[in-house]
Amino acid sequence: MEVNARDYEPIEKQLAKFMRTLAHPARMTIMIRLARQEGCIEGIISDLPIAKHLKRWKLLVL
Repeated sequence: MEVNARDYEPIEKQLAKFMRTLAHPARMTIMIRLARQEGCIEGIISDLPIAKHLKRWKLLVL
């Protein structure tokens, strides 16, 4: 049986898109730190072990 995107409910598609957005450890770290309100954005991302341009990209994606 072949399955395509039309076979899924809108909520299932939205959840899958959301999960793909969070599917990187840096993005998860940013979200957890924001939820804990551990300071401003610069303080939250400054110590992530990724390049500066990637930090900006991760924030843009979120």
